[in-house]
Amino acid sequence: DSKGETKLQALIIKQPVKFGFSYLYSPRGPVWTAGGGLTGDSQTRQDIWLEELNREADRLAKQEKSLFYRIEPGYPSAVVKPERFSAQGYQIVNEHVQPKHTLILNLQKSQEDLLKEMKSKTRYNIGIARKHNVTVRQASDSKDLEFFYELMKQTTARQNFRTHSYEYFEKMWAILHQAGMLKLYLAESEGKIIGGILVSHFNDTAIYLHGGMDENYRALMAPYLLQWTAIEEAKRDGLKKYDFWGVSPEDPEKRNERESGWDGISRFKTGFAPAEPVTEYVGVFDRVFRRPLYRVYNFLKK
Repeated sequence: DSKGETKLQALIIKQPVKFGFSYLYSPRGPVWTAGGGLTGDSQTRQDIWLEELNREADRLAKQEKSLFYRIEPGYPSAVVKPERFSAQGYQIVNEHVQPKHTLILNLQKSQEDLLKEMKSKTRYNIGIARKHNVTVRQASDSKDLEFFYELMKQTTARQNFRTHSYEYFEKMWAILHQAGMLKLYLAESEGKIIGGILVSHFNDTAIYLHGGMDENYRALMAPYLLQWTAIEEAKRDGLKKYDFWGVSPEDPEKRNERESGWDGISRFKTGFAPAEPVTEYVGVFDRVFRRPLYRVYNFLKK
């Protein structure tokens, strides 16, 4: 604004389509930043900043031959309503790139309360890992990342998940780890790496992004100790929240297609915070620029 203050932020990624066309995408954005978030300005003022973003998106769309601009704001539906975006020319789409629902653990509780509020089975399994002398350390070099990636490929194959290329994780490591924003925790048994998780630290939140486990060591319960170690360290670092990054709600009617296969991983995650409510994000919205081609794009994608 005129005072040099940042009022709204959005990472805009150009995704190529075909024949020189593209679309624009903002994961977990835009974010109102005035006054620390939504409380800093009135809704009218916030909408003015959103209009500014729209103008920039319109300019970029012409420059990049974009069919549409997709936003996936990181606000719960209880805080921001979809009408905020539909009133500014966005249409709701039922195509989530990021998880629609997640579980967020409040790290401002004491360590004792966090342990006490877990499911008893989760606490027990953390103890099992320690009883079997499983140790957890933070990775320090790219060799560790290579071990982790191989474990993650095995895990995603078992669970029918897709994963990114190794180059994707190399870039994450080179940029975010160097900046202190990405932690790789590795579980070891008798000197052998048997599991790992990638956790990002951003603002006041730790976010569990990816995990991998050697199935031959399943009985050692390493994933439980990995998560608890990451939670403890995030709390020690002064972070306020631990985001488990994707769970399926208990009500099947509220699940989308992706979430219908998340029962096992959701049970694992909710064991750490069974009393915390599931967070549902406001949704996904498209600002369409080339409607005929947008229809063709969606038809071909189906």
